[in-house]
Amino acid sequence: MRRDLKAGSFAVGGILLALSVITLYMQALFPIADFTLYMISSFYISAIIIESGTSAGWIFYVASAVLAFIFVPNKIFLIPYILFFGYYGLIKYYIERLNRRPLEIVLKLLCFNAALFISIGLFRELLLGGLDLPDFPGAVIILVLEAAFIAYDYFYTLVIDFYRKRIRRR
Repeated sequence: MRRDLKAGSFAVGGILLALSVITLYMQALFPIADFTLYMISSFYISAIIIESGTSAGWIFYVASAVLAFIFVPNKIFLIPYILFFGYYGLIKYYIERLNRRPLEIVLKLLCFNAALFISIGLFRELLLGGLDLPDFPGAVIILVLEAAFIAYDYFYTLVIDFYRKRIRRR
């Protein structure tokens, strides 16, 4: 790789890393009811994967998690990013290389559900302790969250296509 291309790749990585940390910081300062800022922070890793490969993507994920942990004042807001949104672009990349749509959907849902159950367990332990929550129909909640995840994954694909076709060319 030519030296100027490598420097440009590092510069893009640094800018996206800063944007990722700023987005997570904003999520902690202005917690909103939905996961919009987490989703935005998850898109940056796909640009890194496209520009520099999966190794750079893993480095980006670790660096963004560490820097966010240093700078974000309320660490509890990092749980969704660290346990799912931060690395989802990498998981999506690996799964979609299989080129078998039904299997891809099943694997993505397995990844999402694993992250969801770990997050719920951490949330209950860290924030609620011995507090009992009212019983909700868990299956209904999971199905709604899975449907939202499928929509997120589809939107994520659109963002990647937009990046490749419109932004990367420039």
